[in-house]
Amino acid sequence: MIRIAIIDDEPRQRRGMEQLIIALRPEAEVLAFRNAKEALEALRVQPAQIIFSDIRMPHMTGLDLAQRVHERMPNTLVILISAYSEFEYAHKAIELGVFSYLLKPIQPEAVREVLDKALERLEQRRREEAIIRMRDACLSERQQRLFQVWLSGELSAQQYSEMDGHLLRDEGGRLIRVILPDPADTRRQYSAAECDEIYETLTQWLLDTLEPAHITAAITALKPYTLTAAVFSGEDPEQKLAEYQRMCREDYGFAPDLLVGGYWERLDEQVRQACEQLTLLEEYRFYFGSGALIRGERLPPMPDEVPAVDERSLEETRQAVLAGNEESVTTSLSALVRHGARTRPLPRALKDQTILILLRLRQSVRDVHAPQGTETFDNELLALRDVSTCRELIEQACGLAVRLCALCREAWKQSSPLPGVLRYLETHYMEEISLAQMAQSCHYSTSYFSTLFKAQTGETFVSYLNRLRLEKACELLLTTNGKNADIAQQVGFSDPKYFNRLFVRQYGMPAHAYRKSARKGEER
Repeated sequence: MIRIAIIDDEPRQRRGMEQLIIALRPEAEVLAFRNAKEALEALRVQPAQIIFSDIRMPHMTGLDLAQRVHERMPNTLVILISAYSEFEYAHKAIELGVFSYLLKPIQPEAVREVLDKALERLEQRRREEAIIRMRDACLSERQQRLFQVWLSGELSAQQYSEMDGHLLRDEGGRLIRVILPDPADTRRQYSAAECDEIYETLTQWLLDTLEPAHITAAITALKPYTLTAAVFSGEDPEQKLAEYQRMCREDYGFAPDLLVGGYWERLDEQVRQACEQLTLLEEYRFYFGSGALIRGERLPPMPDEVPAVDERSLEETRQAVLAGNEESVTTSLSALVRHGARTRPLPRALKDQTILILLRLRQSVRDVHAPQGTETFDNELLALRDVSTCRELIEQACGLAVRLCALCREAWKQSSPLPGVLRYLETHYMEEISLAQMAQSCHYSTSYFSTLFKAQTGETFVSYLNRLRLEKACELLLTTNGKNADIAQQVGFSDPKYFNRLFVRQYGMPAHAYRKSARKGEER
């Protein structure tokens, strides 16, 4: 079915043109838009074969539209509509390659005539393309097979001779790899059929991008959604490829990854090395993220080894997990992974190191708490090997660590020794009590007990004990006539001077002043 678009910001003109074309071509699908921007957004998904557009419109003129269509939809015929006073615009439109133009006021017979000519042009183009496809079909399939074997570096002498006749050039060149987004991602916006159509368009765009500069390019799909192009030219294609990515982003909301290999003096003889370089660049995609343009000449080989884990940072992360502190865990684990990524090692090495870090964190949870809830953890850890980017690795690793935090918090609710610890302090505060002593009584390490205590009370162990002793001292100051030094001893402070400093810090006055002030208040 033929699809015709009408673009006019004037409602009556748009409605009248729509009704006229439906009357002239009832079999056509007619789309009407009030501005060029709205039309371009819709037509990138449902391209029209013919566009009727007014020239003078706000935001984007018909001339601007014609230029965009010429760049991105070269097979679409554009017919501009102009007033007599805008006749010079029409001449500019012809220079931009529009099919024709109409003068206002619109005459039905003029529309019929230009529409017939446009349909005739489309049919002629369809016949020509069919002939070209038939002519090339005999060679293209054979060429594709030869090209793929050539890229593997295993072309026989006979195959090389055959390929040399219509593809290879006695000159330098480079390999380019285009990696399209995973359909699982693009299908959040587009249907499966639309994805296939879009990918065909992107493939054609790649050829269109390279050919105007007289670059000889051969393209093959070595695996799904991945195109490899051999470019036989000394010209650097980076600028043109960057423009290609820009067009993809503007029209579809995403851009393919572009890997540009280094220049080889004799690409035909050094193809194996060129392919190996592209394989390295594919590894670098892990660090650049999606929609990147990666140049081979600018990147060193990836180291096999990852920088050693900073044990101090790992211990901080472990304590945060055991304390159930999700924010601290996310911050510290992210820093650990980024530390390993700073030299851009092979992605599999960084993934394995991250998995080992999480295994150590998981083991700490098992050592302290019962292992319930960690049974499926190892399988989910191994799934980290399938992530595509460093950012995704960090996000998923932090997600698993946060799960460990939740397991720890749940374990506290069920079997936390802290309520018993607090009861013990309430009745034994006057005795000599240390953090290490309480940790040992709970069968915890001192560092873990300290972290756990603060996570659940909001205070350090020493701060909590000192505050409790000071509260008990206040009770004695109000109910007895004992000396400050004696009261300090009674509540557990062996050093009266230390007791006085803490009292002033807590209540803003010395103990004797506190007693005097409180008793005056009672007398009133």
